[in-house]
Amino acid sequence: MSENRQSVRRRDENDSPTASLRESEHFPAVVLLGITAVFLLACWGAVYVNDVFGLTGFAPERGLWYHLFRNRGPVEWMQWIYMSITFLLSAYLAGAASERGRTRDRIFWLLIAAGFTLMLIEDAGDVRLIFAHYGRELFGWQRHYIEMLYFLFTASPLLIAWLKYRKTVTTMPTLLPYIYTGTFLYAAAAGASALREFRSFYYVIGDFLSVVLTAETIQGFFLVDFMMEETVELMAAALLCSSVILYQTKTGLGSSGKEPDSLE
Repeated sequence: MSENRQSVRRRDENDSPTASLRESEHFPAVVLLGITAVFLLACWGAVYVNDVFGLTGFAPERGLWYHLFRNRGPVEWMQWIYMSITFLLSAYLAGAASERGRTRDRIFWLLIAAGFTLMLIEDAGDVRLIFAHYGRELFGWQRHYIEMLYFLFTASPLLIAWLKYRKTVTTMPTLLPYIYTGTFLYAAAAGASALREFRSFYYVIGDFLSVVLTAETIQGFFLVDFMMEETVELMAAALLCSSVILYQTKTGLGSSGKEPDSLE
């Protein structure tokens, strides 16, 4: 009887939602996205508790929202971690594909690695702002045009990878929701950022959202430019990083002693 009860208990444990999730091919992505969601909720929650409701008595200069969501702040640090993982794993996959003579996959992952390298350089150094400043000062060019061109340059390796070598990943439907959603979020954030001063775009929408979401305790422009934009970018980085991790775990490419799944 005791053996039967233990057998039933083990079967119930194996059939539990937690066990099913652990065995799911989506499990690495669920973990990564869960960590990201908890981190962002903690940041937004801290801003509401401290800056909007004023419950802590803690009054840093410009508010806690600035220190959490500013350029080169904690939310951007998380983006850098995800971009670095994506770059390193993509370069690793390119090397593994090269060893196996898979030319298409090698080129695809090299382009992905190059694209995320450029993205990391931009995110850490705000290079586009330097180009925009000198383009405007020396040639009188409109800032948003320069930024759009720079974003296009940064994204060019990723665009080439997708347009010419996308079969590397499109044969795996599991990855596509992560790729499409992450790409859409990044494109939306980049486009909005480049056009933030066009017809006072960020000011108009920001002032409305400031009233609705923060009772005007956070200036509208900064609510959009800092908190919302960085939130969207971090989710995009997490989604694309998840897609690369899922590719590696699903195919086994680069794993010692494991023959990768055929993607043809």
